[in-house]
Amino acid sequence: MGLEKATIERVEDDSDENQIAKWLGETAAVGGETVDEIAQRTGLTQMQVARNLQKLHSDGRATVEDDHWTLATVTQAFDEDEDGT
Repeated sequence: MGLEKATIERVEDDSDENQIAKWLGETAAVGGETVDEIAQRTGLTQMQVARNLQKLHSDGRATVEDDHWTLATVTQAFDEDEDGT
């Protein structure tokens, strides 16, 4: 039973991470969002948002510039177009 609970908690963490990634994707055109803005939109605490953003950043899925987070894939695609690669 302990294993089931751990699995369920992990799924919930993934859900938070994916929800945050979704918000980042939707706000990429306006320069991303801050931890506080993401927390307000998702209903998560700033600590939960920060933890999940760090996971996304560690996975190479999110970048931060001037405290505004965006999806890394959007930035990478733009950089690749400029380089012609």
